Amino acid sequence: MSRRLRYGCRKIITNSDDGGAPVSQMELIFFIGRAIQERGGVTVRAISSTFEVSERQVKRDIEYLRFRLGTPVELSALKHQYI
Repeated sequence: MSRRLRYGCRKIITNSDDGGAPVSQMELIFFIGRAIQERGGVTVRAISSTFEVSERQVKRDIEYLRFRLGTPVELSALKHQYI
């Protein structure tokens, strides 16, 4: 099980597998990029429920992947997921 801590308005998720170390925003962004590569796409809802963050935060992280890191990520209207 993971436990949640609040710092300001952003939730930090802790992973009990590695002694409760917080999952950083970069780890979340890395996970999103890797999930898109390995699974061929990912939904915002799946990521937000997995990491217990808001859907808006996931969308911001996907935008960061696209525009700051130059990752070719786009929204598929047919699949209703980012590919």
